[in-house]
Amino acid sequence: MVRVGQETSLIETRQFTPHLCCKRLGLRLRENWENYLVYLKRELKGISNGSSYTEVGSLMAASSINPLIMCKIIGDVVDPFVPTADMDVYYATKHVTNGCSIKPSMAFNPPTVTISGLPNELYTLVMTDPDMPSPSEPSMREWVHWIVANIPGGTNSGQGKEIVPYMEPCPAVGIHRYILILFRQSKYVDQTIEKPNIITRANFNTRAFSHHLCLGFPVAIVYFNAQKEPINQRNV
Repeated sequence: MVRVGQETSLIETRQFTPHLCCKRLGLRLRENWENYLVYLKRELKGISNGSSYTEVGSLMAASSINPLIMCKIIGDVVDPFVPTADMDVYYATKHVTNGCSIKPSMAFNPPTVTISGLPNELYTLVMTDPDMPSPSEPSMREWVHWIVANIPGGTNSGQGKEIVPYMEPCPAVGIHRYILILFRQSKYVDQTIEKPNIITRANFNTRAFSHHLCLGFPVAIVYFNAQKEPINQRNV
């Protein structure tokens, strides 16, 4: 068992970033999520005791990492990461929280996604379904539902450029996970980039997309569950 208590604190060296944390922990502890969480808790405890580190507020979001591990979003879709931004997702007045249930009819139109950050920072938002066509046989993993790039920090998804048009959840069999993944861009995303196939939308790969655009690790993730609605219960 890896003794995480022996690691030199990344907080103490002012290098606590998603990239370095995952480089140190993600590859070594990829199979040992408990140690990953222990490490995060230790770092968060350290920065809460008088540290003036500039990302203290956003790093507190790391406590939300556990649901992403339990539902295998970390693993199926993304690698271990440290949340360093806040993201609020609403379908109309419904606040989306990790693991909540959303009726597909409620999600017919794009959600409003508000993010933290500074105006001179840019973000990319990706929404995918890793459970197409069914959770037991996800041969179309991932199905891309939406991509918005160049979102200024401190604003919302409406201020960015839509790369892939929004498509509402369409679970045919079983309960599907719908994942909204936020990346901080290192540069402006040119609109001439190679885009995913929006005809099929199938077999999208978030990791490959992030690598292609040099996005690095996610800075925030929110997910919800949805399943097919009986016709007589739609829009109720």
